Amino acid sequence: MWYNTEERLLLPGQLVNVTVYRKSPFWVWNTRYEVEAGKGWTVFTAVNNIFDINQHPIFIALDQTPCIANPTFQNGGCGNSMPGREFIVGVQGRW
Repeated sequence: MWYNTEERLLLPGQLVNVTVYRKSPFWVWNTRYEVEAGKGWTVFTAVNNIFDINQHPIFIALDQTPCIANPTFQNGGCGNSMPGREFIVGVQGRW
């Protein structure tokens, strides 16, 4: 994806709202397993972002060190990232 970001970055030569960056594609792997426990009831477990990928589909500056976001414009953060690895266990009822 080619992206004209509004982020203020610490990259040399960035002209805000004019510089276009290329975001490389990435994969996020999720899994879900469910078993029918009774009529209309399912027990499930899931893992999202199995490999704990620190990426974001749009933003360039990620929440990582070293931070490439300009701290003057960041409101105390370093950047944006997707949620990390997530484990879910639950029961689902259908009637």
